[in-house]
Amino acid sequence: MGMFTGGLRLASFVLPGADSQTKEMQNQLHAVEWFALAEQRSPRPPSSSLAGWLARADSIELDHRPWTTEGIAFYAAREEFKKGPRKGWLIQDSPEWTRTVLHTGLGMALAELTLTSLPNRQKMAEAIAAFSSLCITNSQPGYEGCALESIGLYACHMHGARVQEFDRLLADGAPDLREYFWHGFGRGSYLSPGNCMPWSGSGWRAIEAASAAAPDAVARRNAISGASWAFALVNLRTPDVMERFLKEHEAWVRREPAFADGVRSALMVWRQLQPQDPPFRRLESILSRYFNPVKVRESRGPTFRFDTQAD
Repeated sequence: MGMFTGGLRLASFVLPGADSQTKEMQNQLHAVEWFALAEQRSPRPPSSSLAGWLARADSIELDHRPWTTEGIAFYAAREEFKKGPRKGWLIQDSPEWTRTVLHTGLGMALAELTLTSLPNRQKMAEAIAAFSSLCITNSQPGYEGCALESIGLYACHMHGARVQEFDRLLADGAPDLREYFWHGFGRGSYLSPGNCMPWSGSGWRAIEAASAAAPDAVARRNAISGASWAFALVNLRTPDVMERFLKEHEAWVRREPAFADGVRSALMVWRQLQPQDPPFRRLESILSRYFNPVKVRESRGPTFRFDTQAD
């Protein structure tokens, strides 16, 4: 790891703009690492409930806490649902700051549980129905979308060659879920292993890839919103990454409402986590030069799909 970090530092002297580029890659790797190693970084107390595990996570440094908590939810749900289907797993009191990441972690565990083996179209349809039912019956009201969008993230990473097959099934039978699918696909595009490269902006690369995969305007808007959401949330504590992106793509940003929608949703999540976080305020100041960053859908909760009324 030390050699890898040293290479990144060297790249910052050689590549134009590489400082913010390498920061972006480090931020991506940081998010993935703390999610994947949640059980090691915040071990579950013996015989503890999910609430007890979350209480331990509450003491983790803010820079690590969202990814660790999402990982805790993933591993806890994976263990719980191996015992069989159930209802009401997250329909319980939990600290407000945990709710979004608890549901995204739950969604990823349920996607792994239900969507791994899809030998044919019929089995895919059955798996999608099972996934959706589990997400809805185990989520708190208003947070179902946080869990549901994981279908797109999982498909992006594990069934990349069948994304259009997913889309056709959802277009025929579940158009609302289709919007969540493409939002999750955009998020997956940003967090894909091949996108963590320091020599060109991962945010723009993910947006282009997600947009190119989308078959129509509705899917495209949600895919862009999802990629923008992931980009903003992962890099929120290093605002210069966002500032560089905005300067390079200013004309596009000003005419693309889906980008603003994704960024606003990310800011709403961070308000739950830590509203007084100093980098958050600096990022809001940067964003205000391009659009109104405080116009979010707080009354409806973080539904995580493109909202044509947001602008």
